[in-house]
Amino acid sequence: MNKHKHNIFESIGKAVGDFSMGQREAIRQENNKTNQLAIWISIIAVVVSVASILISLYAFVSNNNSDKQWQQSQIKLLQEINNKLSQVTNMKEIKPND
Repeated sequence: MNKHKHNIFESIGKAVGDFSMGQREAIRQENNKTNQLAIWISIIAVVVSVASILISLYAFVSNNNSDKQWQQSQIKLLQEINNKLSQVTNMKEIKPND
């Protein structure tokens, strides 16, 4: 009878050990999945960051070009105004007593 009890406890111990090993394997697999998910999220975050940097750089360069174009158009406009004023001034100098 004593030997029989020992075998029962030994069987229970093996079953608990097997169950514990199965749980550890399941936990290890779950941790691997979680780690892979974290890596993919990190990769996506890096890609989004690089894309936002490129978009910001494009916007900066584009805005800088727009400013230069605007400045050039304003300079051209001011030159035209200056030419017209010069023409008006020259006309008055030619005809001072009209």
